[in-house]
Amino acid sequence: MRSQNPERIAVESAGDRLHLRNIHRSFVIMAGMTQFLRELPKAELHLHLEGSVEPETWRALDPLLAAEEVQERYRFTGFGGFLTCFKWCVERLRTPEDYGFITTRLLDRLAEQNVRYAEITLSAGTALWMNRDLDAVYTAVRQASKERTDVETRWILDAIRHFGPEAAMEVARFAATRVEDGVAAFGIGGDEERGPAHWFGEVYEFARAAGLRVNAHAGETVGPDSVWAALRIGAERIGHGIRSIEDPALLRELRDQSVPLEV
Repeated sequence: MRSQNPERIAVESAGDRLHLRNIHRSFVIMAGMTQFLRELPKAELHLHLEGSVEPETWRALDPLLAAEEVQERYRFTGFGGFLTCFKWCVERLRTPEDYGFITTRLLDRLAEQNVRYAEITLSAGTALWMNRDLDAVYTAVRQASKERTDVETRWILDAIRHFGPEAAMEVARFAATRVEDGVAAFGIGGDEERGPAHWFGEVYEFARAAGLRVNAHAGETVGPDSVWAALRIGAERIGHGIRSIEDPALLRELRDQSVPLEV
């Protein structure tokens, strides 16, 4: 059957061809951008070793662990759910070799993304809480990072806020013994409400005197007052800090003091 309006069909066909060309061009641009981003040299400054483990890595460590269980453990909502998941992860790191294995897996993935420099946070506070041999654990992750020469690695040893200042000082003292062996900084993470920054003033003073840089997770789940408190104890870099946006004076202070946020 002949069309009643061949001119309209011709126009629509031309329009469709133009639309398809635009779609094709968009895909080409996106593919090019993806390749560009993949090849771009990168630095990673906020990365938790224990939080980086992929489900298949857990199953490589423990073949009896069901994939469904890992996937279920990785489903959570809210910060409390994250802490529960994180606790589940660290409980499965039973030997220094386990820590070395997950470090190797992580660095392999970073190399695939062309990450050239990484500051990786080791939750030394939870290792001590689990009665792990922190010296052996750090030796294992350090050796694994030395063997992956395509990613220059430095370590941040993290204490847990809600474990209190005495436990944090134990982490800081250990970190001080490794300043010349790959440890770049000391920091605190965990529950801001149950471990306010002002508890840790002396710990931070000790860490700085030992030659460590210092950072702090703050403004992650608590408001800008938590970031102010971290600055008062001398934090040079803030993990997350997203609640800073609520306080213009704090934003100015961060800018004026050149304190970066790891967002």
